[in-house]
Amino acid sequence: MLARHDGAVVGHAVLVPDRHGDFELAIFVLRAYQRAGIGTGLLGALLGAGREAGVERIWLTVERWNAPAIALYRKIGFEASDTDSFELEMAARLAD
Repeated sequence: MLARHDGAVVGHAVLVPDRHGDFELAIFVLRAYQRAGIGTGLLGALLGAGREAGVERIWLTVERWNAPAIALYRKIGFEASDTDSFELEMAARLAD
């Protein structure tokens, strides 16, 4: 998924399959465009596409100091899945 502003890409998000049958979420929004709802929009579209494709579980890692990102991930259903590593690992189920 891409987010554009005036024709330029300002953010992107992708689900990458891992060796366990789950998918890692990777997302990036340019600093100048953060807190404008772009990440929320990208996540909504990407998770919807994942559900349609039959993806059951997704995970991500986030730096522990990145409170705004952690709050967004929690808001859309992610929970901490590995609290022992340097970065916080979070996961969410897309299928019931």
